Amino acid sequence: MTSNNIILRKELLQKVMHNIGCSSDIYSDALHIGILKSFDNGPTGNQIQLEKHHYFVHLSFQEFFAARHLVRLLNSTTRDIAVEFIGTHKYEKRLQLVFIFASGLLIQSENTQSIHTFWDTIFGDPHDLVGIRHMQLVTVCLDETQCGCAVPHRSQSISLLLNWITFACSQNNLKLQETIAMTINSCNKIQNLPDVQIEFASLLTTAAEEHKSHIVKFITDQKITDPHKQLLESLSLQLEHYNAEIQTNTCSALRKIGEKSSNNPGD
Repeated sequence: MTSNNIILRKELLQKVMHNIGCSSDIYSDALHIGILKSFDNGPTGNQIQLEKHHYFVHLSFQEFFAARHLVRLLNSTTRDIAVEFIGTHKYEKRLQLVFIFASGLLIQSENTQSIHTFWDTIFGDPHDLVGIRHMQLVTVCLDETQCGCAVPHRSQSISLLLNWITFACSQNNLKLQETIAMTINSCNKIQNLPDVQIEFASLLTTAAEEHKSHIVKFITDQKITDPHKQLLESLSLQLEHYNAEIQTNTCSALRKIGEKSSNNPGD
């Protein structure tokens, strides 16, 4: 997992085959699944494949298998190796998908100790200097778990996101708002949590008049498919605002929420 290589060298593959007792026929069949491809783009399905380097046809396959390996380490007596890896690399952008996959796989494993170890390490030292990377990491990892109430640090994760949203909107920091919106939009569940939508509604009510238009746009950019009553009421009030731009942006927000809600397969 610590290697930055995307090529699986033949020596490594041969070692793995030997360790698991995999025959060359099974190995050859595995190449037809479509996950690995030989480096020289030659034909698959013959003995010569054992002498070739390979690569994953898509990086997400590699990241998923790395996450599975990380989960196995957490579930074993060698969990200290996993803890050290998470603590050292948790803020590296190239490994974010590994941690996202791992958070979801751990929930599926139902191994309570490993789940707590993972989240305790994510929230433990060290932290990034500013805090934005930490917020992004815990937000996307929590979303992968479907935000279940049993997830460790769930409330802390949601509060952290809400604090950043409040800060970005109160400071009218458009760049930060854009960054947070991108993080939320990479999720499927977070933006539909009642706590998050109620915070959106509260911001609309309490924000300075000169900030409201940007807050409405921030809400418009979210993929909200299950709107909370309080958010809809707060948006509806903005339709009566004296500022034409706020009225227009609010109409766009309500229209997009309506479209996404009607297209939601869960409805």
